[in-house]
Amino acid sequence: YAVFLAVVAHRDWAYFTYAKLLSMTFGLLAIVAVFELGRRRFDAFTGLVAAYLLSINVEFIVHSATALTESLLVLTFVLAWFAMLKALDDKDQARYWALAGALAGLAYLAKGSAQLLVFSFLALAFLFYRFQIFRSKSLWLFLASYVVIVSPLWIYNTINYGSPTFNYAITHQMWMDGWREWHPDDLDNLPTALTYVQTHTPQEIIDRQWSGMQAMRNILVKTLWPTRTLMVDRFLLSPLSSYVLVGLLLLPFLLWPFSRRYLRHHSGAVLLTLLVTTLFFLLFAWYVPIVALGQRFMLPVVPLIFILLAHVVSQAGQQVMALGVWPKRLVILLGVIVLGLQLRWAIYTNLDATQALLTQDVFAQDRQFNSDAATPLEWLAQQSPGSETVAWGPSGNSLPTWAYSDRLDVNLYPPDADNLDDLTTNLVSRNIDFVIVDSDMVARHRSIYKDVFPSDGARVDIPAIPDGWALTYAYRAMPCDWCVFRLLDSRPPQQPVDVRLGDSIQLVGYDLDRADHHPGDLLHLTLHWTTTAPLDADYTVFTQLLGPDFQLHGQLDHQPINNLWPTTRWQPGERLADRYDIPIDPNAPPGSYQILVGMYNGQTGERLPVSQDGHPVPDNAIRLGEISLSAGS
Repeated sequence: YAVFLAVVAHRDWAYFTYAKLLSMTFGLLAIVAVFELGRRRFDAFTGLVAAYLLSINVEFIVHSATALTESLLVLTFVLAWFAMLKALDDKDQARYWALAGALAGLAYLAKGSAQLLVFSFLALAFLFYRFQIFRSKSLWLFLASYVVIVSPLWIYNTINYGSPTFNYAITHQMWMDGWREWHPDDLDNLPTALTYVQTHTPQEIIDRQWSGMQAMRNILVKTLWPTRTLMVDRFLLSPLSSYVLVGLLLLPFLLWPFSRRYLRHHSGAVLLTLLVTTLFFLLFAWYVPIVALGQRFMLPVVPLIFILLAHVVSQAGQQVMALGVWPKRLVILLGVIVLGLQLRWAIYTNLDATQALLTQDVFAQDRQFNSDAATPLEWLAQQSPGSETVAWGPSGNSLPTWAYSDRLDVNLYPPDADNLDDLTTNLVSRNIDFVIVDSDMVARHRSIYKDVFPSDGARVDIPAIPDGWALTYAYRAMPCDWCVFRLLDSRPPQQPVDVRLGDSIQLVGYDLDRADHHPGDLLHLTLHWTTTAPLDADYTVFTQLLGPDFQLHGQLDHQPINNLWPTTRWQPGERLADRYDIPIDPNAPPGSYQILVGMYNGQTGERLPVSQDGHPVPDNAIRLGEISLSAGS
């Protein structure tokens, strides 16, 4: 999947759209493949029904419209499954064995869980042909073609990780106890299967597997069901669900004559599907207690189940129709009713989405969505010419950090911090400059943030700014979608000053992004404020750029934090790192420019008196420093 993404990868927002269109293409090819393989293996009716079931399956649709590998995995998985069935039909059909190995290798390159299909196939090959299989060149062709396809990945893993089959999720991640351990600081002591067994009792291991199997029962049902609906959740939570699901499992045994006859003719398809589904179920039952929304885990086996289900329905329908005219008419009537209801539902639920896809510019939609989410990162990237170090994530409220990887060094939150002091100490020790907080981070790190940043699940409020932190940015209002704080121990003011405004406001420092500018540039000035007492009026900050001709060639006035943190909200001792992006006049003459700042009452226009070292400052305007303006751009 990464190879295909590399073809369209770039830092423009269209990358996401191209990636999703790529996934959608694989999804459409998977639907076509299911139809064709179902038709070739069984009959046209089977292929048509199986393809239709896959095409209306909401989990498949969602993951085929997302920049994920799932649609490519489903495509290669079902192709490999079909080739394996052809190989199992005859151990001397070497071309199908070689094709099965190559397709299985491609599925493995898409995702490591595809190895379970290989294990299932080899187990069935031994079951069908016993030790004769080892004397067949077909088996070795399968293994050779598989190795040829996956060898680049094995070589890469061996060079970088010391093991050809290294997979972070299987080697380490699935042996963790919770999602907070997913992004550890200490990469030299990651958990493995051995360390897990050494640190957990047999009962703990059994309990985790059992709870995971209970969760996977629900996940499998919800993955197979065509829609996401609360009706399914209510059913699965009811006591009735256990009886219904057990009844469905027992149904093949209750209809054993039909099942035995079906197995006799289609044992390869049934056993391979049953075995690989069971392995997926058991593996991800272990994994699912530490992840959320595991429906995508079972997607590779969904088309296999749909093909067999469609064929069973086809066979049962044919037997009923053979009983006479009226049973035949009844089957046709039921089929028409079911098809009509399904088509009505499909049209009703997809009409708006299809119309939007055909009439709207999806590139513009993605650009608008992603550029909106990128606003905090764009703001941080303009902080200084160098790369900023930022703590954020993992979070479900996605920020497009990939687009800023050359300008921002984004680090994940530490997994083991228990409170705000621990978090601050950890981040400062890692030289983190800024911290991004959103509602998802508050939910994920409740022990740290629950008493610090109240959240309604969508936005974050700030009753008080934590010690050692300075509020520097809020998007898009207050409460904020994303709040950005500056860690003062890691990033103190570049230029410390001690200036008092009025009775209690203090300017304790400032930052300039650079000293040399050109006409038409933006001057990024950060003012570090605090107060010694609460304030009863809202003051506006003025920033001015005084040229060599004693004229103003740049000015920006607004309340602190872009009007989102008025001075009446300030609490004693809290810190603000308040940035102003001052536009420089495109016609400004070259020379040295003086930066002037201060505050005034927005109602009266009266400036706050300014003093420095106990002496009043002329015009109540603080002179911070000079910048140089060069001619041209």
